[in-house]
Amino acid sequence: FTRYYEMRGEYEHVVVLWRDFLSRNPESARGWTFFGTALERCGDDRGAAEAYLRSWELDPDWLDVYWRGLPILARAGRHVEARQWIVEIAHRFPNQWSLCHRIAEALLAMGEDAESALAYSRRAVELAPDLEVAWRDHGTLLLKAGRPADALQALAQAWELALQSCNPHALWTRLMMVRTLKALGRPDEADEVLREFEQRARECAVQSPAYAHFPGYALLERGEHAAAERAFRAALKAGNTVARDGLRELADNCG
Repeated sequence: FTRYYEMRGEYEHVVVLWRDFLSRNPESARGWTFFGTALERCGDDRGAAEAYLRSWELDPDWLDVYWRGLPILARAGRHVEARQWIVEIAHRFPNQWSLCHRIAEALLAMGEDAESALAYSRRAVELAPDLEVAWRDHGTLLLKAGRPADALQALAQAWELALQSCNPHALWTRLMMVRTLKALGRPDEADEVLREFEQRARECAVQSPAYAHFPGYALLERGEHAAAERAFRAALKAGNTVARDGLRELADNCG
């Protein structure tokens, strides 16, 4: 039922449904996790953090709460709890590669030493060396840490793996390559990759709402902020929840 409203972009209804569910099932750890995600998608990071923490208290072995909640704890300023979760993850899920990336992302967001954060990111690609997304996320974190040359190498590896797996789109990887080339002072190459990204983004957005946020990112890279906002809001209305991250990034760029 909540997915129906998500696909309509009516996230406030999703919050109401999960709140009602939890009034009848207050000990449901997974219910609290999904309630947290619903609050997050409505822009309530503080409320989401509280919901994720409640879920974790009820079931600290529920992997999904760490994956969804750790970035929100960092963003909401709940750094003490975030660090406690990092210890818990190391104990309960030491070989879960995607959680290694979440830890690295959270540490960077909390202002921790970049090398300490990137140690977790490197661990992720050691655990999943054949996955495009593992290398892409590693490259993204390297770029955030101010190491664009290393980021480009990681993203090139991600792109090679994407082609090997017959995924010629790999839109996130191409977008991050655009940003990395810009950071390296190579605007001509960045523009060439961006043109390719724009074409692929338009094609994929026609195929499925799951790709609807990418045209907004193309416009963001072009500096067309008003058009990017319209594109992200249209994607959000179509049920593309990732578009909310695009709007947040747009606000950061304009602020």
